[in-house]
Amino acid sequence: MMKVVFHISVLLTFVFSLVCSESIVAESTWENVELSRNIDLARSYVKESVNIQIQNVASQPESYYYFPIPEEASEDLALFLPTIEKKGRQMALIVEPVEDDFNLKNLKFFRITMPFPIAPKATIKFAVSLIYNNQIKPLPEKVEMDDKQSLVFQTNKLPLSIYPTKTYDLKFTGFQGAANELRLPQVPASVFEKYASHVVDNKIIEYGPFDLSNEPLLEQIPMAILYDRVHPLMYIDNLERGYWVSHWASTIQVEENYELTNKGAALKNGFSRVDYMKKRLGTKLNPTINSIDIPIMDDETTEIYYTDLVGNVSTSSVIGSNLLLRPRFPIFGGWHYNFTIGFTNPLSNYLVDLGNDEFILKVPLFNGPIDCGYNKLQFKAYLPSGSQILNVSSSIVFEDYNVEQFYSYLDITEGHTEVSMNFTNLVDEMRNTQVIIKYRLTKYDLFKKALSISFFIFIALISFIGVGMVDIRINTDTLKKSK
Repeated sequence: MMKVVFHISVLLTFVFSLVCSESIVAESTWENVELSRNIDLARSYVKESVNIQIQNVASQPESYYYFPIPEEASEDLALFLPTIEKKGRQMALIVEPVEDDFNLKNLKFFRITMPFPIAPKATIKFAVSLIYNNQIKPLPEKVEMDDKQSLVFQTNKLPLSIYPTKTYDLKFTGFQGAANELRLPQVPASVFEKYASHVVDNKIIEYGPFDLSNEPLLEQIPMAILYDRVHPLMYIDNLERGYWVSHWASTIQVEENYELTNKGAALKNGFSRVDYMKKRLGTKLNPTINSIDIPIMDDETTEIYYTDLVGNVSTSSVIGSNLLLRPRFPIFGGWHYNFTIGFTNPLSNYLVDLGNDEFILKVPLFNGPIDCGYNKLQFKAYLPSGSQILNVSSSIVFEDYNVEQFYSYLDITEGHTEVSMNFTNLVDEMRNTQVIIKYRLTKYDLFKKALSISFFIFIALISFIGVGMVDIRINTDTLKKSK
């Protein structure tokens, strides 16, 4: 089983300039017997699930299925995970990007490998889970302080596939209030009516099922869903998370530096504290960030602190295993807020002693607020001086990896061993991802720093005593004799 996660970050545009289906040079090896898309808009990012039943229409067994994504969208994709059900469990399929664009310059293709070659005329079902950041925008972009917030999401109404599709349906879920499809001027009325929607319980918008057997491949029908959302669009532009490992104190200290933005609708006329208090907006559900709820790692967490650029912030509390932060001011759409939190946990909960001076450190990639996307994450682990890194692994692909010395307090002869990795385009659902670091720390290296500190302190004390024994007084008798 192999998981592949692709990370990315540019706004998805949906009026694609694709060439027509006659230019496709890929052999028609598959037919989409059923293709179903379910798009969840309940969060500040977009989750899409595509369920596909395919049939091999070629004359020989086939193993590869090519799944296209618009080129612009490929840089907004936070997760691409194809799975197949096996014995009641979802098994991840192997997927990799391919260079061949099949003469479709505006598409990015991924090749999904079936678990076994599919015989001619045989069928198989699989699913593709996708998560996108930066796809939801406020409409209008600016509102009054007490106005409701409306968001718009754009996509293509029909499936993007280089294979013929028989039956197709589309569903939108996760609405908190009113939702409807916008009538786009570039879509003819006849096409809009042909692929019209119907609403189920005011919570779901459904399209289809449609028979696309006679429809051209990759037909572009842009669409937009407008819906209300009472929650903010929380987004972390940058998170720097550091772990400080101490074998002597048997603790692991965590510090996180956040650069946060509310990507919701901005204020039209600026902020007025008087109006904010008069309308009691602080007591109502609204799209401002009034509090930040962060799951902390452990029930044994101690030494918790919360600061921002001004200094210490006292408006924080621990509720169960969560740290509830209250910023100094409400964070409206377009506003930014930088802050730092830190805490200490027992090292024994995250460190395994393998013997032979080898250890495995297993820690979460991040904790972070719920319902939140991440642009960049810098992961750093500071291991004791003299640690030798044997292996580093994570189920999420990281962009780069570096090991170097970092000098901190009382690092005299050599610094801490710093392991750093950079990640891009994450979402809060990935916070349980584990980073595993295997390293070697000998007894000599463990005691080396303590002995070095003791030695230098001893030298300093001896020097102090020696200087104190030097008689630097002026002898007055000698001065008198010289006269």
